[in-house]
Amino acid sequence: MKQRRSKNDIRRKAEIFCRTTSAHGLAQFIRESSCPKRIFWMVIFIVAVIGNMTHSLLLFVQYFKYEATESSTIVNENAEFPHITICNIDPMSSTNIIELLSNKSSRTYKYDVFQREQFDTLAKTYNKSHLTARVQSWHAFYENIGEEEIRRAGHSLPDFVVHCQFGASRKECNLKEDFVAFTNPSYFNCYIYRPKQPLRVTRSGAQYGLSLILFLEATNGSVHPEVYNAFSTIGNSAGARVSIHAPSEVADPTGDGFDVLPGHSTTISLEQEFITRLSNPHGNCTEEIKTTMFGYQVPFTMCLDYCIQMIYVKKCGCKTPFLPITNTEKEIPFCGQYDPNESTENYFHRLECETEVSKRIDAFFDRSRCSCAPSCESVEYFPIISQSKWPLAKTEASFYEKYVKERRDKSQIKSFTTLRSIDFKNRLLRSNVIRSNFLRLNINYRKLTARKRAQVPSYALANLWSDVGGTFGLWAGVSVITITEVTVLTLGVCSSLCSRRRKQIREKDHARQINSLNGYIPVYKTQTEIYDISI
Repeated sequence: MKQRRSKNDIRRKAEIFCRTTSAHGLAQFIRESSCPKRIFWMVIFIVAVIGNMTHSLLLFVQYFKYEATESSTIVNENAEFPHITICNIDPMSSTNIIELLSNKSSRTYKYDVFQREQFDTLAKTYNKSHLTARVQSWHAFYENIGEEEIRRAGHSLPDFVVHCQFGASRKECNLKEDFVAFTNPSYFNCYIYRPKQPLRVTRSGAQYGLSLILFLEATNGSVHPEVYNAFSTIGNSAGARVSIHAPSEVADPTGDGFDVLPGHSTTISLEQEFITRLSNPHGNCTEEIKTTMFGYQVPFTMCLDYCIQMIYVKKCGCKTPFLPITNTEKEIPFCGQYDPNESTENYFHRLECETEVSKRIDAFFDRSRCSCAPSCESVEYFPIISQSKWPLAKTEASFYEKYVKERRDKSQIKSFTTLRSIDFKNRLLRSNVIRSNFLRLNINYRKLTARKRAQVPSYALANLWSDVGGTFGLWAGVSVITITEVTVLTLGVCSSLCSRRRKQIREKDHARQINSLNGYIPVYKTQTEIYDISI
């Protein structure tokens, strides 16, 4: 009887809900008295529920695709001047290398003797003549002469940078404080223009940026005038290699740079772009910043190069000079490093292995195997390059007097020795020596407005809830009030069920107590029952 009363209570609550709910389909079902109309409204309600669930499911599928779109805005603010990396395309200074070759105890002299005299014999003996170009390349010198002689063989900063000034005030650079040197297998000595105090640019135009005059030492002879380095696709030419990068990023002149011609004034007008990327699940950028030994951030492309470098180390037991090197590979030998105390077979094995791995990487390398991802925040620079012949023929004599003959520190600059000895009147004006050896480089912002590109979720969580709410309203007339009504009904039904369950438990406990008490009541039997007297 009590259970029936409880069920009726739940049924009554359900009927009240259906009559009063803002979900109109259920109310119509209860109000209608005829059976066909009730069936009609029930069918409509079921179709609406199915449509609602299907539509909502599609919305959730769209959200969990985690697609992203890109927004772009223009900002106008003072810009920080980027870091500029400059290298001489011809990695070895003729003046410096001649000094090293005259010293028979230098590693440069020993390797030069090996690759010019001994290697041909070894290559023919072991049938490895196809490795000749590799052994005669600048990279091979880099592998074998050591860090100290690399710096001595390359172009020194005072030799390379003849003049440097910044801004409209034409403030001259301090070479010792404003430039940082590093070595590169393709260019030997490279220099980063990196003032201690960040430079803020307030105006655009060539006169408000950096201006450099570079000396290339292109006509002082060659170390091996009879050898064309067929192994190199970036050498055998004159000019400067320039790389423009964010102050926080490491320089990569080989992979991210461009060449500037001698005998020209080159103006590079920059446009700046800030990029914001999304991390998982909408994107693949990383907040973890990989850095080099100098504390610079490693860009995505260089991270891939580091990853490939580890393949050479794993497969060949050596590192290749054609890819960047980290501290972890510092003690690992180069693949082209020759040791007279080592067996010749091992030397050729490393070179052959390097060649074979290069072929396999070109054909089968999958960069998804590398744990590399672009940074979530980065800055990119887009150069617009213009050139003109420089200097004018009628100004060459004046240029020579100012930057060569009357230079204050000319006695300390070895590379200028040849130029200073030129017969000024008879040879300088008839020759192309100035235009062959010098170039001017101007770097400035084209405009101070910068573009900001940002990845944003194409379908955010707020959009999902908004669309789900609209879907419920479209198909079933459901709103927050309806959801509240369903919640109240559910709580009421649960309360009734819990009350009924508690009442059943109390009744069972009461009955159990009565039964336990009945076991202690004495039962008095008659005399006949005691003696079981039967007639």
